[in-house]
Amino acid sequence: MQGPRPRHELPHFRYHPDPVATGAIEAIADLECPCCGLCTGWAYATEPYGLGDQPANLCPWCIADGSAARKFGSEFVGDIEGEVPASVEEELNLRTPGYLSWHCERWQICCGDACAYLGPVGWDRLKDMPDAQAAILDDGWPEDVLPDITENGAVIGGYLFRCLHCGAHRAHADAA
Repeated sequence: MQGPRPRHELPHFRYHPDPVATGAIEAIADLECPCCGLCTGWAYATEPYGLGDQPANLCPWCIADGSAARKFGSEFVGDIEGEVPASVEEELNLRTPGYLSWHCERWQICCGDACAYLGPVGWDRLKDMPDAQAAILDDGWPEDVLPDITENGAVIGGYLFRCLHCGAHRAHADAA
């Protein structure tokens, strides 16, 4: 049995640059990945989408290289908010860890590409991001609920993204 791998060895995900900070990947010692059979010390915090029973505790390496998607028919993103090239859609769905939200992920798009997911966000940070506020308002949320958005999603959760091309912030809100 292999020991836990150091955090700096985690695979890089272009559209989810720090899945440990966002809570999508957790440090869990002595847990065997159902795909590769290794105890890497890291596991996906939720189960993927797909037909039939989907495995819990996939290691990030099996997500990154697509082996979990191939072996179990797993997908990791619930919804992509716009049109992207097929290669981007494939990378998001089959090789990028999703994130925890009330209903399902709604990956944001800007400049014809998927944005990088930065993590949950509340009004304390959103108040200084007019571009992220605009994305939430464009999604149909009334302006008076913006101050009710919290990072922990107690009532209304916020989810922050950044465009990899122009640097604009995008966000969406979700409620129970």
